[in-house]
Amino acid sequence: MPHYLRGPDSSNVLINLPFHYAIDDAMFFSFAWMGTPNAAQRMIDPERVLDLWWEAFLHQHEKGGGYLNICLHPFVSGRALRISMLDRLITRMKEKGGVWFPSCEAVARHCLGVQPPAQGQA
Repeated sequence: MPHYLRGPDSSNVLINLPFHYAIDDAMFFSFAWMGTPNAAQRMIDPERVLDLWWEAFLHQHEKGGGYLNICLHPFVSGRALRISMLDRLITRMKEKGGVWFPSCEAVARHCLGVQPPAQGQA
């Protein structure tokens, strides 16, 4: 869930919109991601990624809402086969209804509006 962090002097508040590597395209579509020596970490079929991300979405949607921040890099997912997979994922999500596709800025503004940081909240 998004959460707030305060600076050392408490004058500035930062909202953190977390993500998880399981919802990061680079983990699945980059050969030897981040130079890892893990031989199992290689490019994965976009259909498998679609299934994983769909399940992550369903988990949130079936609980009556939630937050799913899919991290996409244009140099990773900006390929025709991967864009096609993303199109299918987004189409499926829209078919479920009640889904919002905001920018991170819009999510941050929404959070500030519905639950502003409390004084002294860290």
